[in-house]
Amino acid sequence: MIGPTYPLTIGDDGKIVSSSDSGVLASSWIRQYDLTRPGGRPMRPTWGAGLQGLFFDPYDDISKALATRRLKDAQAFLPVVIDRVGFIDVGRADGKLVAEEHFRVLTDMATEHSVTLAEE
Repeated sequence: MIGPTYPLTIGDDGKIVSSSDSGVLASSWIRQYDLTRPGGRPMRPTWGAGLQGLFFDPYDDISKALATRRLKDAQAFLPVVIDRVGFIDVGRADGKLVAEEHFRVLTDMATEHSVTLAEE
């Protein structure tokens, strides 16, 4: 498995930086899906969990519940090579929403990976 990393970056050779590390590629895919707002991709109006917009809302029980629900719903859209461990944590750091997800990649089920999403 090989593919571009997210965010897309251009290497010194002028080519898009890619990776063959399945954990890096899976993290990139999860990050892209979770941060893309529904309707943000032409021809795929329902693709994306829309967490990006929640990072700018005040952190409260409602935003936490909404983010958790969106992350759980996103599991239906995972590629078959990514297996969520089931640990999703939505919390607050410095008054801002932070989401952390843990997953395994089917090519290496022994290794648990994680993605942390926060306002940047």
